[in-house]
Amino acid sequence: MAETEFRLPQNTGGAGGAAGSAFSASLLALAVSGPLIGMSAAVLVATAALLAIAAPVLLLFSPIIVPTALIIPAAMVGFGFAALLAFPGMLALTFAYRSACKVLPEGLTNIRGLLTETGEAPTEKGKDLGDYFKAQGPELRSGREA
Repeated sequence: MAETEFRLPQNTGGAGGAAGSAFSASLLALAVSGPLIGMSAAVLVATAALLAIAAPVLLLFSPIIVPTALIIPAAMVGFGFAALLAFPGMLALTFAYRSACKVLPEGLTNIRGLLTETGEAPTEKGKDLGDYFKAQGPELRSGREA
């Protein structure tokens, strides 16, 4: 197998040699970076103009903006805390429901009947107190209206 020799291409110096290639590279760089620098200058001028317009408006509305900027994060923290406590609350309700189902023979379906069956009858003292309030009702109402 024959060995091949690799050579770098030589500059023939056609358009001024090394100085010509540096000049063409500079023109290329100016052609690429010129519009970018121009656009960034335009953005800077637009930003300064909008800041000059917005500064008095911000100063005028700052009594509204500052409390709002404080209240909105506080509300977000409150909603987050409520969401955080929703899980333990649901666990507590589930625990209470399951423990009530264990204690009551038919679960919670017949709880009204169980409460009425196990409730005590009103005592005579309670009946007398109820009659007293019924008798005093018209007098109490007329006293409020006067």
